[in-house]
Amino acid sequence: MQIIAFWRVWTWYVNRVWESPADLFGLLILITASVLLCTQPRIPQGAYLPLIPVILFVGLYVCLYPFVPPLIRAAFAVTALGTTLHLLYFGRLPQLSVWALFLLALPVVSTMQFYLGYPARVIAGKLTVPILKLGGLAVDQTGTALVWNDQMIQYDAPCSGVRMLWAGLFVTFTLAAYYGFGWLRLTASVTIGIIAVLLGNVLRASSLFYIEAEILKTPSWWHSGIGLVVFAFTAAAIVYSLQCIRERTEIDEWTERRINKIRQTYFTFHISRFTHQASRVVFVILCSLAALMPAITPAKHTVYDLTQFPGWPKTFNNQPIQPLPLSDREQAFGKGFPGMLGRFTNGEREIVIRWVTQATRKLHPASDCFRGIGYTIEPAPMYIDADDSHWGSFRARRPDQTLRVYEQIVDADGKCWSDVSAWYWATFLGRSSGPWWAYTVAEKIGAEN
Repeated sequence: MQIIAFWRVWTWYVNRVWESPADLFGLLILITASVLLCTQPRIPQGAYLPLIPVILFVGLYVCLYPFVPPLIRAAFAVTALGTTLHLLYFGRLPQLSVWALFLLALPVVSTMQFYLGYPARVIAGKLTVPILKLGGLAVDQTGTALVWNDQMIQYDAPCSGVRMLWAGLFVTFTLAAYYGFGWLRLTASVTIGIIAVLLGNVLRASSLFYIEAEILKTPSWWHSGIGLVVFAFTAAAIVYSLQCIRERTEIDEWTERRINKIRQTYFTFHISRFTHQASRVVFVILCSLAALMPAITPAKHTVYDLTQFPGWPKTFNNQPIQPLPLSDREQAFGKGFPGMLGRFTNGEREIVIRWVTQATRKLHPASDCFRGIGYTIEPAPMYIDADDSHWGSFRARRPDQTLRVYEQIVDADGKCWSDVSAWYWATFLGRSSGPWWAYTVAEKIGAEN
């Protein structure tokens, strides 16, 4: 019933992963959680499956459906279904670490990158500067950039450490579930995991500085190689720390006694046939409502004020540009976009221009769009144009061609941002007001055999 009731979540998940294939890594967590659960001893199920926890999550899904974004709805749906399966096969509620794995399996990587990418780079920069100074380099920080010898070394969005954070939490929750940690040891584990990821990201940023500043001449693959090596050390530190926590079992003894008492009281309460029958009725009603919510909830049609739109520019970088027709995908995207979307060419490059009236999650990185249409994305160094303006950069590859893509967001005062996360936080903190122009430039640089 829940699989049917949450049909809208599953269609949203497929569409989300289609647009951002990086979120497919969530399936790895589901497989891992399934393997972990298979290692746990099964407890024979009694006559009645306790439905109160499931009813709680399904009820939250129904009540909050019109007011929360799809990711929150998916969190309630996945938690409800995972709880049901755990109760069915093991006769008890999941551990907190298993619940955390359920949530981490959702397509959250792109959302984490959007909201956490910029703050993570700022924090990493602040911790990197004193380390580099200890090495004899007179380095200062400006935003997310490090300044040295009149050079501005700016780490791009993939270097924010958000993906490392996701992977670090995956390792932490998996080991915590395997070790059977209670909430006290789980809290300590998550704290250690986050600190380890933060320190690992600082180590990576410090190492990459020598490469980006060309103090060391290295092959291009060193950029990714350093990230892999640093994460290996970070994961090893997390594993060692959790093993040490595991050996200190006494910190959870009181908590486990309390939880066992609550569980005993809970299952004693569910012995009642009347209680079980009533919960079944409520469960069926809520599942029916959950299935109908997409149909009975009026679609939100926000009307944006586009009267101030000044019209599309006739030139780009002092070269005339010609409009191109929007693809079906771009037209569908533009229906809910708080602004205008245009596609142009100057004969050599394709230019997508977006005029934005407010801070929005819909202004996502261009790399997500290219991944959604089958390109493989490779981060590239920050691009600095003739006007000393900084652009985010990456390479988009597929068998028939390779593109170099630049992107930048500019406000009315001429302030520029090279990635969406930095722009969003500037608007959120009131450091910039709209409307804004977002430019994405793609040019061919070769073909693949």
